[in-house]
Amino acid sequence: MDLADIYCLAFCEELDKGAKATWSNLSKGGTLKKAWAFQPVSAFQASSWLIGCDLTDKKTPRVVGYLKVADKVLSWSSEGENELDLYAAFPENGIKIGRVRYRLSSDETKELLNKVSEYPTLQKSWKTGDAIIPLSDLL
Repeated sequence: MDLADIYCLAFCEELDKGAKATWSNLSKGGTLKKAWAFQPVSAFQASSWLIGCDLTDKKTPRVVGYLKVADKVLSWSSEGENELDLYAAFPENGIKIGRVRYRLSSDETKELLNKVSEYPTLQKSWKTGDAIIPLSDLL
């Protein structure tokens, strides 16, 4: 695992109506019960890590958690027409590199959120779905 396998997943709205219906049916039990669902503009990369960045309230953006994408990417079509596919990732308590789990400090979190908020293609991505930004682009 290296830096190329870590992304920031920036989102500013809830799932689309059709995606909510799909997710509701999928997550009633089993392994997906604990998973989080997103509608990214581009597909998740297998075995990658995501830092969830909630930019719903532009005045108070926040990191909502660390997520792991399964070794085989889990995705489904939305029930709604013209809606992006739905992808699952699993919450973790840090990004695991080797035997160590890393978490952002409060200063690192603030700096990351500032950089994510100012990322050049973010507004374009949000016209259709959640943005996936390589962490290396933000450093």
